[in-house]
Amino acid sequence: MNSIPNNSKKFNQLSIARIVKNQTVASKSNIDSKYIVCYNFLRAKLMIIVDRIITQDDVKKLNEQTSSIVILKNTKGQNALIISQINPNIKIIVIGAYDYNKVERFKQDKYVSRTLYNSTTLAKIIEYYDNLESMLDKNWTNLEKLAFVFFKLLKDINYDYDKSCQLEERNLTSVISGYARCAGFACCFKEAMDRLGIQNEFINIPSLHSYNVINIDGHFRVVDITWAKTCLDTTPNTKEYYKYFGMEIPDSLFSPPMECMAFKKSQIVPTLDKFYKIVYNNNHSIAQEK
Repeated sequence: MNSIPNNSKKFNQLSIARIVKNQTVASKSNIDSKYIVCYNFLRAKLMIIVDRIITQDDVKKLNEQTSSIVILKNTKGQNALIISQINPNIKIIVIGAYDYNKVERFKQDKYVSRTLYNSTTLAKIIEYYDNLESMLDKNWTNLEKLAFVFFKLLKDINYDYDKSCQLEERNLTSVISGYARCAGFACCFKEAMDRLGIQNEFINIPSLHSYNVINIDGHFRVVDITWAKTCLDTTPNTKEYYKYFGMEIPDSLFSPPMECMAFKKSQIVPTLDKFYKIVYNNNHSIAQEK
């Protein structure tokens, strides 16, 4: 079992360590430039990039490095109890939806700040996703899993109409607080998809909207939990809201910047009646009961 070495060398500005199967510690000159954005924002002395599940032994070493940043790609496989034991003063970044390696503007401080959590909050977030995944039937198709996640988040998170829009309403904290704006809904949905290993994209159009695109059997479909939620808020008993699972994207929202999109609009197909039936009949009642 590998862990952070006791003798991780400290530098006046920044040093780096990696938690991987073959543990290595690199000097400042060897730091991958893609992680410098985190250092520039948080000014920590040690950056620890995690490429595997954090162990109890790792936590002991991490807690010796309180002036550090721990960087996770997402929460997949991480243990909530172990994460909760990390010193709350240690900064933890979950890149998730705000992948600054794909989207250049996500390197801005206002976006990097959305990826920042402490161990207590992150443990609660992991617990939420673990619980959600425990409700999935192992025999379900990816489509059915996607639909369940859609309805579950729709049930658990409210749209916050307060114009102040707190930072926490634009990241994974929404699954704890129960409130989100469009970026929060899309961010939480992407985390669920990443954990399930389903290809997806987080689409963020500055000052306008955020939503998701998913790949189902080679076809890309739009998922917009925000519009589904506001549709329900406006007309509580309507079934029209589920059309936002697999909707056709309006031209007004298919505009630059779309840096992270690995597809073209022609590849995005609208939902068919049969698809609606699968989504609604198989998942709506289940998600509402759990």
